[in-house]
This record gives sequence, C-alpha cells and structure tokens, in this order.
Amino acid sequence: MIKARAYLSFFFMVLIFFGLIARLYRIQIEQHDELSIRALKHHYASQSVKAERGRIFDRNGDLLVYSKNEISFYVNNKNKKNDVADSVVAAAFSKVFGKPFQHYMELLSIDKSRVCLEKKVSNKYKNAFKNLHCNRLYSETDNSRFYPYGSLAAHVLGYVNRELKGVNGIERYLDEELKGKDGKLTFQIDARKNIIAVEEKISVPPIDGKNVVLTIDKNYQSILDEELLNGFNKFGGEAAVGIIVDPNTGEILALSNIPNYDPANYNLFDNESRRNRAISDVYEPGSTIKSVFLSMLFEEKLASPNEIINTENGKYKLYSKWIRDTHSYEKLTVREVLEHSSNVGIVKLSNRISPNKFYKYLRDFGFGNETHIDLPG
Repeated sequence: MIKARAYLSFFFMVLIFFGLIARLYRIQIEQHDELSIRALKHHYASQSVKAERGRIFDRNGDLLVYSKNEISFYVNNKNKKNDVADSVVAAAFSKVFGKPFQHYMELLSIDKSRVCLEKKVSNKYKNAFKNLHCNRLYSETDNSRFYPYGSLAAHVLGYVNRELKGVNGIERYLDEELKGKDGKLTFQIDARKNIIAVEEKISVPPIDGKNVVLTIDKNYQSILDEELLNGFNKFGGEAAVGIIVDPNTGEILALSNIPNYDPANYNLFDNESRRNRAISDVYEPGSTIKSVFLSMLFEEKLASPNEIINTENGKYKLYSKWIRDTHSYEKLTVREVLEHSSNVGIVKLSNRISPNKFYKYLRDFGFGNETHIDLPG
C-alpha cells in the first residue's frame, strides 16, 4: 500500500515536472518575442522627434521658405501625486514667460491628462525647466513653416497644412524630398511612467529634409508682382497671369498670379485665389502666335521681312467672315505686320504654309507638349 502511494506520488511529480518543462519551453521559446515586447513596454517609452523640413531658395541663394523649430509645453494634470506643487510650476512659467502667476494656476487646475501651458515658443526654452523635476511636465517639438516675403511667388512655392504636409506648389511637388524622416526618442521609465534616463543607443535621430533651389529670381519676381498688379488695377479684369522665362534655357525666372495669397495664412483665402492659373488654365494664345507663325515662314523661305503685303485698310473678308485690324493701313511690310499686329496681314500670309507643316512646327515649338515644369497642375 505504501509502495503504491509512493509510485503514485512519483508519477504525479513527474507529470508536474514535465508540465513545468513544457510551460517554460512555451514561455522561453515560443512566446519569447511577444513577452519581451510586453516587458519592454513596461520599462521603455518612446516619443517621435520631428525632422526639420527642407528650405527653399531662389536661384541666387536668397531664402524663400524655411521651418522654425519651436516647442510646446504640456502637463498631465491627472498625474499630480507625489509631484511638484502647482504653485511651483506656475511660478517657474510666470518667471520665464512673463505671464501672470494666476494664468498658469488656472491651466494647472484643469482636470485633463493633456493641458498646454505654452504653445509654439522659441526652442531656446527647451531646457528652461530642466531643474524643476516635474514628472508630469513634458515638451513637444512644434515646427512651423515661414514665408519671409509674404505672398511673393506664392503660386510657385505653395504651402503646407498644419501637419507640415505639402498641399500646393513646390511644397507639394517635392514633398517627399522636403519632409525628411522623423526620428524616435526612447527613454527608460519606472512603474509610475516617470522618465529615468534617455536610451540613446536605441533612439533613432531624425533625418532632415533636403533643401531645394529654384530657377526663380526673387528680384524679377518682385518686379513682376508689382507690374502685374499695376496693370490689373489700371485695366481691370477677373484675374491676371505673368511669367518671365529665359528664352535660352526655358527656365522660369518669375511667375505671378492675381488674385494672390499669403502661404502662411492660406486658410484665409479661397480656392480661386490659391489656383495657379499659369499652369492650370487653358487659353488662346491670341496675337502672341503671330511671331511664331512668321518664324515658320522665314524658316521655309516663304516670306521676307521687307516684302509688302496689301492689308486692305484694315478690313478683309475671308469665307464670309470679316477680318479687322485696330489700325487701318493700306500696305505693310512683313516686319510691320508683326510690329502693328495686323490680323489682315497674318491671315493673308497664312495661306502660304500647308496645315500639316503648320501643325509640325507648332509641335516643334512645344505647343501641345508637356512642359515638365516642377509644379502640380
């Protein structure tokens, strides 16, 4: 009887032993990664570190857009136990920022886990409260985008939203290059989630965005903005567009739209003001096509600058339609046809080139082709 009990006890002990072995195997081998992550979550915490968005320069190196690293201070008012008194925190903030003591006391009395004490202040205050030893006080980097010249080249530069994501213009077209890659700051915490130390070895530094240099010339842009506005105010209209292009390279030196807007306060302007008509609207070339057409004739030797054209005193009927000039001239040379922008003269010359060849030249000049301009539209 005693031996039977001994065997039975031994059998149960063996079962328990192998049960423990199986459990340890499951914990140490099968669930190792999962449990390790759980343990790390209890001992470590992380915080995103914003990358600085790239700057935008004009062709001469003048800074047109940049980001300013600012900082915001928050408190967790639901975690006051065994922490610095509200009055001490309020006094410290009042001394640094010059606001009334009572202002901060009111904020510290709000029963929320996230209360902002100061929003977007200079980054120089980052370590201002390092010796306060307030566990519930923390700060976050709060980058802002600045456009020092206001509305200058607004339709080229574009703007970013509150998350610093490019929405329009170069800010949108080159958003991936400009935004960079955020980092991660990891720190060790105790059971009460108080920070013990920063773990620099497993923290990941941010990678700042790339800088961009435009073909835009700030001085030309300023002149174009001013002259376009003067012309718009003088002659009126719903909108106006102006572009300065280097004819040798095709580089855009200035691009302006009216209505204009301020990228830093884009939300105060409607979509019509923010729309870049220079690249989004379709319009007839009008008399500007005359110089292109005459170059075709000269290239094909179908006309010469001093050849005389009968311009019919500014009135000519073609296929039951009357073609008219602003000024009445009986005769003009081909050169003068262009100088006076004579519709009658151009119509008469247009019969000298075939439609197929005319189309080929238009394509060679780039009409109907992609411009490959680095702007969304």
